[in-house]
Amino acid sequence: MSEHNRSANFVPGYLDSVSGEWVLSRFRDGSPAPVHVLDGLPPTWVARRDAAGNVVQTRPGIVSGFVRDGLFYTREEAMLALC
Repeated sequence: MSEHNRSANFVPGYLDSVSGEWVLSRFRDGSPAPVHVLDGLPPTWVARRDAAGNVVQTRPGIVSGFVRDGLFYTREEAMLALC
């Protein structure tokens, strides 16, 4: 699915379903990630990290999906937009 989403200009991202804020998926160094990566999430979105500092759990309400043209799409919504 991600392969088709990229060709339709969907970029991996995450939504805070409580605030409505979304962010693009990023690596720990802040550079854009071509896939869903948790380590670049805003610190307030992270519930738990392992001993190496990797994100192992987000707080409730964080949803993975895609961003296109400034709008967040759940995985299901992105799939329907491709039909």
